[in-house]
Amino acid sequence: MKLIFKNIFLALGLLLCAGTGFAKPAGMELRNTFSSCSVYIGADTESQCDLRFRQKGTGEWKEAYPPVYDTIWKEFRGSIVLLDEDTPYEVKATLTRDGKTIGEYTGEFRTWTSNPTVAKTVKLSSLFGKKKNRGIAVDGLKGTADGWIRIVGDEELDAGNKTDYAIRFTNCEYVILEGATIKGGLKCGIDITETVSDLRIINCDISHWGRVPVSQNKDGQYLDREGNRINNDGGIRLERGRNVVVERCYIHDPNGLTNPWHGTIHLGPLTGQKYRQRHPVGPCGIFVVENGGNFVVRYNDIVGSQAHRYNDAIEGWKNGFVEGGFKEDADVYGNMLGYGQDDGIELDGGQCNVRLYNNRFEQTYCGMSLAPNKKGPSYIFGNVVWNLGSSTGSASAAVKNGGGFEHTLGRQFLFNNTMYVFGNGMRGVGYGRKPNDSRERFIATTRNNMFISVRKPEGSGKDSKGQSITDHYEIPENDFDYDMVGNTRTPDKKGFMKARPGSETHGVFACPEFTSAFHGVFTLKANDPGIDKGTVIPNFRETFNGKAPDMGALEYGASSLIPIRPIDIESDYYYVRLEEGKTKTVKIAVGDIGKETGFTIRKAEDMEWLTVTPSATTLKPNSTLTLKISVKPSEERLVGMFFVRLDNGFSVPISTELKK
Repeated sequence: MKLIFKNIFLALGLLLCAGTGFAKPAGMELRNTFSSCSVYIGADTESQCDLRFRQKGTGEWKEAYPPVYDTIWKEFRGSIVLLDEDTPYEVKATLTRDGKTIGEYTGEFRTWTSNPTVAKTVKLSSLFGKKKNRGIAVDGLKGTADGWIRIVGDEELDAGNKTDYAIRFTNCEYVILEGATIKGGLKCGIDITETVSDLRIINCDISHWGRVPVSQNKDGQYLDREGNRINNDGGIRLERGRNVVVERCYIHDPNGLTNPWHGTIHLGPLTGQKYRQRHPVGPCGIFVVENGGNFVVRYNDIVGSQAHRYNDAIEGWKNGFVEGGFKEDADVYGNMLGYGQDDGIELDGGQCNVRLYNNRFEQTYCGMSLAPNKKGPSYIFGNVVWNLGSSTGSASAAVKNGGGFEHTLGRQFLFNNTMYVFGNGMRGVGYGRKPNDSRERFIATTRNNMFISVRKPEGSGKDSKGQSITDHYEIPENDFDYDMVGNTRTPDKKGFMKARPGSETHGVFACPEFTSAFHGVFTLKANDPGIDKGTVIPNFRETFNGKAPDMGALEYGASSLIPIRPIDIESDYYYVRLEEGKTKTVKIAVGDIGKETGFTIRKAEDMEWLTVTPSATTLKPNSTLTLKISVKPSEERLVGMFFVRLDNGFSVPISTELKK
C-alpha cells in the first residue's frame, strides 16, 4: 500500500512539473549572498556532477559538496558555503555519464560586501510626518548598486496601533535602515513587500508590535478585540522581497501572547478551563510569507520572554508548498533564537538551497522544524540546540521532520550540530493529511552531529521518548553515520535510535565531555569521545585540529561563544542557575576587538526580577568584564535571557533561571 501511494504522489508531482515547465534548460545559474552561493545546473537525465570552486585568479580548484539531482525538476542543486565576503569566485561543474563527459559549465560571481557605498543619508525623523504615532510608508526610495541610501535612526519611532505597520517599504531598492528604535504596528513592526529589493535592516531595536489579547477561545488561543485569533504578527514581515538582509537586530517584547500546546485558560470568560493538544498561535519575531530570493538573517537576537513568548521565533507561511516560507536561496546564521511555544525556526516548505548554521536554540518546544522538505536540499550545520521547553516546561525534538510521500521530496543535510535536549534528537513527528501512515517520513543525511538526550528512554514506536534519532520507517534513503548517539540516563551512556540496519557504522555511542553543559559551555574537553571521530565534509568541515574533524558544533580549542559571531569575546557561563539572596558572577573575556566600545545590558520588560550590574559601560580590548547577577524573591520558577549588547549590535546572550 505504501508503494502504491508513493507512485501516485510521484506521478502527480511529475504531471504538475510538466504542466508548469519546471524542467530547466542545460546550463548553470549562480545566486550568491555574503558567504554562500546556490548552484543550479539543468540536466535532462540523471548523471554525475563534479562541482568545484576557487577564488578568481588562484590556481587551486576546491571540491564543493556534491549537489543533488532532482528527477522531477531535471536539475542538479547544491550550495557552496563559508566563502569570504566581497570576493570574486569562479565555479566549474562537470557532468559525466558512464565515465564520459557530457557537459561542462563555468561561471563567476562576487560575494556581497557588508560595507556598500552610501551616496545619501536620510534621518528617520524626517519621514515621520505630522503625527508621530502612526506608521511610516516608505515608497519609491531608490538608490543604486554603487550608491545606497541610508536611513539612520536619529529618533525613536513609536507608531502605536493606528496602522498595520510601524514602517512599510514598497518600491524601494538599495536602501539601508540602521540604528533605529522601532515600536508599534498593529500587525508588524517592519513590513517588507514584494516590490522591494536590496534592503538591509541593521542594528535595529524592534518591539511592541502586534495585537493586544483580550480573551482566549476554548483551545486556549488568544483573541483580539474583534474576536480574531492573534497569529503571524511579526516584528519583521517579509513577502517576496528580494536580496533582503536582517542583521544584528534585537527583536523582542511583542504585544501578543502565545498559548502552549496544553494548559489552563487565564483570560476571558473561559478562565480556569483546561485544554490539550492545541497548536500554539501568536506573534513571531520574523514572519516569512515567501522569500523572494537571497534572504539573509544573521547575528540577530530574536528572543521572547516567559510571559510574551513567540509562537516561533522565525515563522514561515504555506508550510506545505514549495513556495512557502524561506522557499530558496537563504542564509540564517549566528542568531540567538528562543522563548517560543513551538519552534525556534520553521524552514518548512521549499528548503531549496536554504542554509541554517551557527545558531543557538533555547527555550522553545522544538528547536527547528524541517517538516516538510518539499524540494531541497537544505543544509543545517554548526548549530547548538539545548535547554528546550515551552512555558509549561514541555519539550519535543531538537529537529522536527516529516511529510510522508505526499510532501517529503527533498533531502536535508545535517553536519556538526550539537543537540543536548530533554526529549528527542532528530525525529519524524509528522506532517500532512490524517490518517496517513507515512506522515513521519523524511529524507536526511547526517555527519559529525551530537544527538544527546538527557531523558530516560521510554515507550516504543511513534510514542517513544528519549531517542537520539527516530526514523519510524527505517527507509533506505536515509543516511546516518559518523554521529555521536548518547543518553545521559542510561548506565552505559549509549543513546537509542531507530533507523535502517547499518546506520551509524562509524558512529560513537556515548555521551560527550563538555567543558560545562550545566553552564551552557559546549566546547569539548580533551577526553571527549567524539574528538577526531568525525569525517571530512568537503567545503563544510575541512579544517580541524588533530587527525580528523570532531563531532559537534564546536571543534576542540574553538571559542565557546554560541551563537558563533565574528567577535573575539567569550563568557565563562552562558547559563546561570540563580538562588535567592545570593549574587552570581559571570566573567566576560574580551580579546582583540579593535577599539574600545560601549555596551548595555538588555533584557525583556517582564524580567524586572533580574538585576545585572554594571548595566552599561565600555569594553576595552584584551580585558575582563565582571557581571554581578541577582534575583528578587519569588514563589514561581523564573526563566529569562539577558544580552551584553555592543554598540554595533553584536551581543553575548546569557540565560538565567530561578528554579523552584
